[in-house]
Amino acid sequence: MEEIVNFTYNYFKHDKMKKSILSLLFLVIIFSIKSQTIILDEDFENSSGLPPGWDEITTMLNTYWLVSPVANSHYLIIPYHTKIASLNEGDYDKMLPGEYLVTPPLDLSNFASAFLSVDVFFKAMTFLNKTELATIEASTDGGNTWTTIKNIEGYFNWHKVYADVSDYCGIPGVKFAFKYSDANGWLYGVGIDNVKIFAPYTNDGALQNINKYDFVLINDTVKIIGVVQNFGTNTINSFDINWNVNEGDIFSQSYGSVNLSPLDTFSFIHSFPWIPTTQEPFDVKVWISNINGYPDENPTNDTLHIYVINAVSSIPEKKVLLEVFGATWCSICPHGSDKISEIKDSTENLIVAVVHVDDPFTCAVGTATFENYHLYPGWLVTGLIDRYNYSDDVSMDMDRYLWQHHVYQREADISPVELSLSNNYNPETHDLDIFLTATFRCDLMGDFRFNCYVVEDSLTEEQANCLTIPGREPYCYKDYWIYNPPGIIQNYIHTNVLRDVLGGQWGTEASLPEYVLDGNTYDFQYDYTVPEEFDENNLRIIGIVQKYDSDSSKCEVFNAKDMYLDYFTDSHYIESNKAEFLVYPNPAQDYLFVETKKNNEDIWIEIRNINGKPVLKRKAENNKENIDISGLIRGIYYITIKQNGKIRSEKIVVL
Repeated sequence: MEEIVNFTYNYFKHDKMKKSILSLLFLVIIFSIKSQTIILDEDFENSSGLPPGWDEITTMLNTYWLVSPVANSHYLIIPYHTKIASLNEGDYDKMLPGEYLVTPPLDLSNFASAFLSVDVFFKAMTFLNKTELATIEASTDGGNTWTTIKNIEGYFNWHKVYADVSDYCGIPGVKFAFKYSDANGWLYGVGIDNVKIFAPYTNDGALQNINKYDFVLINDTVKIIGVVQNFGTNTINSFDINWNVNEGDIFSQSYGSVNLSPLDTFSFIHSFPWIPTTQEPFDVKVWISNINGYPDENPTNDTLHIYVINAVSSIPEKKVLLEVFGATWCSICPHGSDKISEIKDSTENLIVAVVHVDDPFTCAVGTATFENYHLYPGWLVTGLIDRYNYSDDVSMDMDRYLWQHHVYQREADISPVELSLSNNYNPETHDLDIFLTATFRCDLMGDFRFNCYVVEDSLTEEQANCLTIPGREPYCYKDYWIYNPPGIIQNYIHTNVLRDVLGGQWGTEASLPEYVLDGNTYDFQYDYTVPEEFDENNLRIIGIVQKYDSDSSKCEVFNAKDMYLDYFTDSHYIESNKAEFLVYPNPAQDYLFVETKKNNEDIWIEIRNINGKPVLKRKAENNKENIDISGLIRGIYYITIKQNGKIRSEKIVVL
């Protein structure tokens, strides 16, 4: 209150003629603050079932709203959001044409206006030409009839939904409800949490969101981007957006003629960008003020902060590590593989390690990671993205439907460290030397560590399957259910399988100094003997720089790189159980020659880039092949020859 008075006084202190207006405004503000009332506030935390006074209207026997922190099925995993109320059709077609979660009756007779807010998880998904629907409803006759107030839009994650329910003010005994309908199909479900109905202020502009950055580039333009929402009953026509850094100079921009109705939002990009000129931690404070020319009546939602760890001297290449929890017994894991393929089709910056749980490919360190982070007992196909702790109601262990958005989000983040990875592998002794080099682009203090994963592709094993995905269409094929029987896929090819972790779950302790400096490079080497049962031609190593903290939610992966094995090789034919071939010249430019000893067998030649993505694949027609590589960009590639069941890979350099 004192802050509002001071602001108001300063606003008018240069105009004595406005003293009377100041007094009147002061009284208006006092009245508004005293008049704001929370009418209903329910977070479902203190109830094992529906809270007292709440009710449900269901159309099917044995259908009910579940109040629980976990409400998942094969088809809809609802991200963790503490205890929630939910409907989840899951593996059973219950036919839910109209299910209501109903509030207690509320007396709105003494209110002139009221808003409703609720956290919702609802995707509005379509299946077999039927689309699910979620709405906010109201009833003034005890629940006999209902009126739709708002259609809830679908979104990939939990999101806040608002509704103006002022039309029901002045009426006693009003009930509100959250209705879910599956359009008489077999669809998905909805989650409801943090239901609040409140009497709003008159002038209340809220800073709802701003773009946040852990690291920024020194001397670069950093845009102040955000969203304003009108939580007052008056239309907002003007406001100011202000920001400063480390309590320094204030930069303000006035926005006029915005015509922001109650509960509407407005996206802004501040006309004064921030240009960091030093390397240090930054607290960027952003706030809204001067609503319609007056102080904001509710300063509690005016301000947000961007806490920047440091400014980097240059931006390293960033790769995103996705650690997926899966298993051969997991009947929806094939769909997880499909989601990975979708992401990889759109970016080359994704690195994947699949942690298998309780199956033939289980890795002890992977199991420890699973037990530490996994939130959904009984359900797999979730995963960690850079072990990064998001602040937007996403648990670190997130469902497959959330991966793509957050991989893109993480890909756009600035990493403070550049990572280089190389190796030498001796196929005769199976000795593998792995070399990691980290170059930090700002000064940092903490427990930073190197780590290295060993993953293997093309492992063949049976796979449980409850769905078929031709053309990446989930759950059905030509309107026929592929569920009973679930079925087993024989000779299923498993990729990205985590086989070993050389630095343990949390990285190698003391492999990096506690205080790293901008521009300094730090080297580390892992020595490893590849087990006989591993297929060395399908092995990749993933180098990692990660942070350690006793709180596992703060053990972020800063950067990662992956590559296939580099063989010791001579410029002559290698006589062994491997394919026999000669590649020259190396380095090469425009053309590459591949010679094999035999031409009466099927011989396949494949070239992959350093990320493992195939860039050329063809069948050899002669024992000496001339391969045009003029279309390849400069860099390191891997050529693989498959000959009569034998495989051999070699690194090549394209100039």
